[in-house]
Amino acid sequence: MVWVTAGIIPDMSKSVRSAREGFKFTIRLKLLLLSIVILVIPYIGYEYMRELERNLRVNLETSLVDAARAIAGPLHENYQLFPYVQSDTQKTLFIHNLDTPVQVDGYTDDWINYQDWMDTYNDG
Repeated sequence: MVWVTAGIIPDMSKSVRSAREGFKFTIRLKLLLLSIVILVIPYIGYEYMRELERNLRVNLETSLVDAARAIAGPLHENYQLFPYVQSDTQKTLFIHNLDTPVQVDGYTDDWINYQDWMDTYNDG
């Protein structure tokens, strides 16, 4: 909208120029934005890796529980492998209390203390 008063046209370039001068995109501001972006990228990568590791652990735990259930099903149905006879302790399956919790991480280090309780069952 142009205002004309008594044939004088106001100079609008000064108002536009003053609006531009209010916010200058200087080299300092550019370096600040660049440094923030450079510092945020590794943090985002770290959070991504942490979430990925959590998901992988949950999926591994789920698959190990499913595998244990798949193995336990047929063993539960086969009474000849684990007969419960009070007089014959060689053929009875005993469940011992563990001293420390076993971590489901794929390593066998947690079972070293319990190897002397180990029995081997054959088809019979």
